[in-house]
Amino acid sequence: MKPALALVMAGLVLSLAACERPAAVHKGLAPPSEIPSTNTADSTTPSPHSVKPQKYRGRGDKIVRIKDGDEAWLAAFTHTGSSNFIVSALDPSGDESDVLVNVIGGYKGTVLFNDEADSNTRALKIKADGAWTLRLKPPSDARLWDGERITGKGDDVLRFADPSYGFSTMKLTHRGDSNFIVDSYTEDSAENLVNEIGRYSGEVSLPGDTVLITVHADGKWTLTWT
Repeated sequence: MKPALALVMAGLVLSLAACERPAAVHKGLAPPSEIPSTNTADSTTPSPHSVKPQKYRGRGDKIVRIKDGDEAWLAAFTHTGSSNFIVSALDPSGDESDVLVNVIGGYKGTVLFNDEADSNTRALKIKADGAWTLRLKPPSDARLWDGERITGKGDDVLRFADPSYGFSTMKLTHRGDSNFIVDSYTEDSAENLVNEIGRYSGEVSLPGDTVLITVHADGKWTLTWT
């Protein structure tokens, strides 16, 4: 995850009926229009008020072209192979602009991409030796977190039911062997909270008005908003 990420919020309202305060609005997180399908994709054209996830599946190496690549997306992947599984974002020139996933063997996780104001992904380059699936969805479909203790394993993206406020902290643990990276997103900025390798246990300050948390991990983790 690149440092000092700039999110320009405008277009998508992260709303829940249970939230009393106005939800944050993300620019870059606006509902995209139709995404072309590849392989056995289930592709639909979303209405202006309802974006349905786009599903793709395949085996081995593939280039998945992305329409509306300047919008932010969640990408949920699975992979059932035994060798490298690498997913890279490609810019309009076909050059790799970011590596979203780089693991060996099986994988199941969700990552955020196009999280910078000038992001412009035109395709996802998938390198795999086995069967894989990809589900693209808007950030409003991120896993909901009400601030209580939450657990997970591997990569994930969490959305607060209500933006954080005032001075607060977050306790974190990780029981993996590789990178453990946690970033927070407000309406107009992003901040790296943890960047460690292996097991971790600690407490960090949580920026006010945080609306999204991304977790990059290879093991089990817990987060608790305190």
